[in-house]
Amino acid sequence: MKSLIDDIRRINKYILFILLCLITAMMAYISSNYLLSEQHFINRYGEQLTFEQIKAIIDMQFKYQWYVYPVIPFVYLLKIFVITLILQAGVIFYNIKIGFKKLFKVVLVAEFIFLLPALIKLALFMFVKTDYDLLEYQAFFPLSALNLVDVNNIPPWLLYPLQMANIFEILYWLALAYGISLATNEKKGKMLGMVACSYGTGLFVWIVFITFISVTLT
Repeated sequence: MKSLIDDIRRINKYILFILLCLITAMMAYISSNYLLSEQHFINRYGEQLTFEQIKAIIDMQFKYQWYVYPVIPFVYLLKIFVITLILQAGVIFYNIKIGFKKLFKVVLVAEFIFLLPALIKLALFMFVKTDYDLLEYQAFFPLSALNLVDVNNIPPWLLYPLQMANIFEILYWLALAYGISLATNEKKGKMLGMVACSYGTGLFVWIVFITFISVTLT
């Protein structure tokens, strides 16, 4: 395990970032072309929609999916940058010495954790849960509180908070704390507290904001 961590620490952050973007783009392509394909819509909605309506949905999906791929690096860069800034405020408050670049790489490496639920989701809907509708697919998040309820019987504004209550978010917090601990030689418990106070507070504000927007739109 220590050898693997040392290998990751030696990898250039630009290579890690490109790898993160490529894997995300590949999963987005598989999702659009295999899980939400024309054949799936025909099989699932053939009795509810006409072929022309289904064709229009697929054409719109195909048209806009190519705009998604160039945006992926910018979304990741913005997300990682903002989280690094939030953690930077935390380390300053805790009087911990770590440079912005090192902190940025810790956040970048930790971001790979969120590829795991995406991979699980792809595998599940491709090989196990093959009969699904669009809402089920979009709302599903593995190992989250959302799996404990029926998505068709809860208000839409609850979807995001329940999605965010998941095992991978906990693993992300632990990865951030562990990475910062390695970079600073500080105690892991102290770093977990710092992550909870800084990133945890920012995450709570973000969830409240998204929930407010969802309620307003609903």
